[in-house]
Amino acid sequence: MIEVDIIEDDFNTRVAVSLDSIKTKYGIQGLAYTVILLSKSIKSGLHGIQSPGVDLSKNDLWHFASSTKMVTAVLIMQLVDEGAISVEDKLSKFAFRHPNIDTNYTIRQLLGHNTNFANYTRTGHSIWSEIYGNRSKVFELDYLLDKYIPPPSSNPPTGWEYSNTNYAILGLIVEELTGKDYATVAKEKVFDPLGLKNTSIKTEGMDVKDLNGLWRYFGIELEDLNDVSVNSFLSMWGGAGALVSTTD
Repeated sequence: MIEVDIIEDDFNTRVAVSLDSIKTKYGIQGLAYTVILLSKSIKSGLHGIQSPGVDLSKNDLWHFASSTKMVTAVLIMQLVDEGAISVEDKLSKFAFRHPNIDTNYTIRQLLGHNTNFANYTRTGHSIWSEIYGNRSKVFELDYLLDKYIPPPSSNPPTGWEYSNTNYAILGLIVEELTGKDYATVAKEKVFDPLGLKNTSIKTEGMDVKDLNGLWRYFGIELEDLNDVSVNSFLSMWGGAGALVSTTD
């Protein structure tokens, strides 16, 4: 999300200049935007390409990555309201077990990234070699967490430290408490009630042609991945990052 100071009269000109600057700075090939102006009117549009020779489409989906965490937090708090869980419950209450996860941490601490759990997606190149080496495979999140959560740091954080591991575990707890897969729970308890018809969780993967803007080494070295499967990439995130949606 980028804050811009734009008034309605010069909206199109200012947005075009801003997006050109962002594309150049970060090496982005295509952007979609939705802007709520002070007048409460909503402007949206597309800028750039999906992949070489392919224009962006408003009907295609974007990977919203860590915005998934807001959905996971909402689901957890709904379960709190229903009395199925307390934010003070320790992980030891649930089925999830891993030798490198301290089960004395509470749900509240996972929600706030106040744990010492190493980030399973930042454990060197090994997980990414497996993900990109098996692009059509749908991975089980339990398998990835079991294999790629390293031991806690010898100097663990004493306060806040961002880790996808926290929300991947919270997604598994949602599944345990509801008896349903995370994607189904998110649809039933968040997306459907809000009328978000073009928003979903794609932990089972999807057809690559329907996903906009998939590039490897974002902003550093661009490799167009729009002609290869994204199943492995989408399946690795669970409650930490598997959200896809249009911008409408």
